[in-house]
Amino acid sequence: MFEFLRSVFDFLFWMLSRRTLLGAKNMPSSGGYLMIINHQSMVDIALLFTLLPHPRLSALVTTKYMENWFFNWLLTVTNIIWLRRGESDRAALKVAIERMHAGVLVGIAPEGTRSTTGGLLPGLPGAAFLAVHAGVPVLPVALLHTATAFGELKRLRRPHMVMKVGPAFTVPPLQPANRSAQLERITEEMMLRLAAMLPAARRGVYADHARLPEFIEWAKANGLAEPETNN
Repeated sequence: MFEFLRSVFDFLFWMLSRRTLLGAKNMPSSGGYLMIINHQSMVDIALLFTLLPHPRLSALVTTKYMENWFFNWLLTVTNIIWLRRGESDRAALKVAIERMHAGVLVGIAPEGTRSTTGGLLPGLPGAAFLAVHAGVPVLPVALLHTATAFGELKRLRRPHMVMKVGPAFTVPPLQPANRSAQLERITEEMMLRLAAMLPAARRGVYADHARLPEFIEWAKANGLAEPETNN
C-alpha cells in the first residue's frame, strides 16, 4: 500500500504541478534520521512522500487530522505516528525514537502546527528532544510555495513547488545542568537552518535573529540560499 500510494501521488504531482528538488545529494536512502520541515500546507506531506527516496518513512502528525476520515485513513496506512498537540505526548515520542533506531526516517515540523502567516513560527522543543534522545542525524528540509498550491490549481495553473534538502547534522548530548536552555538552543539552530533556506519574507520570527547570517552562509555554501531580493 505504501509504495502504491507513493506512485499515485507521484503521478498526480507530475500531472498537476512542477517540482524542483535542490540538495538531492543530501537525501539519505537508508538509516534512521529525524527530518525537520517548515509546515504551511497539507501538500507538504504528499510532496515529501513523492520526492524522498528513503524506503522507510514516517512522521509525527497531530491527532486533529483524525477528524477527517480521508486524512485519517491516508495517514494511518502511510505509517504516521499520531501526536497529541499541546501536550507532552511521551508515548508518541517513544515510538518515534524506536522507529528511528530501527532505520526509519521520521519527519516532524518543529513549529508544531501549520503556519498561516507564510513565515516561520517559533520552534517547539519536541524536535530537539527527539534528536538528542534518538541520537540520529537531523535532516533539514525547506518547502517553498506549497501554501499557494491549491489556489494555483483553482486558477488552472500548475503550481511550482520547491524542496530544499540541507546536509544532515548531529546535535550534542545534553549536559546535566540547564537542559531546557540546551534544548532551546538546539531548537533555535534547527529553525535557523530552515530559515536560511527560505526567502527573506518567509523567515518569520527568525528574520532578524542575530545568528541568521551565520546560517545563510551555510545555505550559500551548499547552494540552498535564496536571493535576498526574493519575496
